[in-house]
Amino acid sequence: MAENLNYAVGIGSWCYSLNVLNKMTGKPSEGCDEYGRLYTWETAQKVCPDGWHLPSDEEWNALIQAFGGEPVVKQKTKVDKYLDFNAQLGGFRNGFGVFRGIDATGFYWSSSESEDGGSYRRFDKEAFVLWYHAGKDYGFSVRCVKDY
Repeated sequence: MAENLNYAVGIGSWCYSLNVLNKMTGKPSEGCDEYGRLYTWETAQKVCPDGWHLPSDEEWNALIQAFGGEPVVKQKTKVDKYLDFNAQLGGFRNGFGVFRGIDATGFYWSSSESEDGGSYRRFDKEAFVLWYHAGKDYGFSVRCVKDY
């Protein structure tokens, strides 16, 4: 997918807090319209439409390599659109329900699970591409990959 998923499922997904978004950007639109929804890891596992799936760490690594490896991706993600991947910096929702990082960082769930939490990729304005793991109750963006 070329943009963040925006499929409302009720429990386990949110739009970036409207009040915070409006104060930061002055935009009257809901955060989901521009940045997609934020999902818990559990919800991210089942939110992709039929024929699509949440990418694994291996698939994220393949994307990075397709762009020429991490140093190149770090430069290319500064551009809004590169090939079919638009690194929308939709921020995140932490485990306490606080929204942060809109327009500065983009966090994307991976289907791969680490021993201490779900794993994800992070893109930010400085164009860093990093791998982390976080509590499964955090809200991160989702990109789906077409099944082969």
